[in-house]
Amino acid sequence: MLKKTRSAPETRRGKISLDDCVAAFDDYLRRKDLRVTAPRRTVLEKVYAIHDHFDADDLLVELRRKGLRVSRATIYRTLELMDGAGLVKKTSFTDNKVYYEFAYGHGHHDHLICKACGKIVEFKDEVIEARQESVCRRFGFAIACHSHKIYGFCPACRRKGVDMS
Repeated sequence: MLKKTRSAPETRRGKISLDDCVAAFDDYLRRKDLRVTAPRRTVLEKVYAIHDHFDADDLLVELRRKGLRVSRATIYRTLELMDGAGLVKKTSFTDNKVYYEFAYGHGHHDHLICKACGKIVEFKDEVIEARQESVCRRFGFAIACHSHKIYGFCPACRRKGVDMS
């Protein structure tokens, strides 16, 4: 699993409960004429409990460690459905793997990524957001979404003298 820094789940999710997420996911599945199944619910509950960026294999290992039997295919399909429902967000970092993070009730943010240790720091900066909007207005561009990632070296790695080339 990636190293990261993220605010506590109660702060990050505000008043979004697991029940809220279950209701949103169930509604999404029904609108898509898909069944609400126990394996999908298991994946949703585990993802809700994860407070890091994770990949599908991380999730599989964690579920198996807890003695929960969910197939790899079910995990991948459920994560895709959760992405479509707005419960998780897909992203990639330096290794071109697809990572997920819980997104329901979690506002937009950007990432600082340490190239040496993989630490991820989430941040929100209104000045950066305003500047991006200004650039889009200048070019007549309508924003659908965006991702802002800054790669560099965290203070701990710089103190250790890591090679920054």
